[in-house]
Amino acid sequence: MKYRGVEYYVAQGVDVGTWKFSTSMNDKIRTVRAKSRQEAAKAVERRIEQALTRNLERENRWSEAIVVGSLAFVENVKSELGSKAMHRDIEHIDGAYTLREQSEVYDGNLIGDTEPLRLENAFL
Repeated sequence: MKYRGVEYYVAQGVDVGTWKFSTSMNDKIRTVRAKSRQEAAKAVERRIEQALTRNLERENRWSEAIVVGSLAFVENVKSELGSKAMHRDIEHIDGAYTLREQSEVYDGNLIGDTEPLRLENAFL
């Protein structure tokens, strides 16, 4: 069966009124209580919906880093980047190592850089 692009399987459990299910989002087999297979499928679809619409917060260590991983991995990537990574430092954050852009890249200060992009520009 499929719901919002997520495949899932529902099978009757050993106990009356229990159903086992697994999804392509998570290989764990879980249990849901329902009177019928259709009710069990609807319960699984509600769980999938909740998982897909959860309010996930963005973690800067992942989204603003060029690379995240073990020290050896980050050093290897930095080495392969050569001069492009010359002025970037490896940081240790929450048990992982990162190679980041310089912080001013993300500060949103684009004044002067966007002047040529104004709508009033015209060539006559």
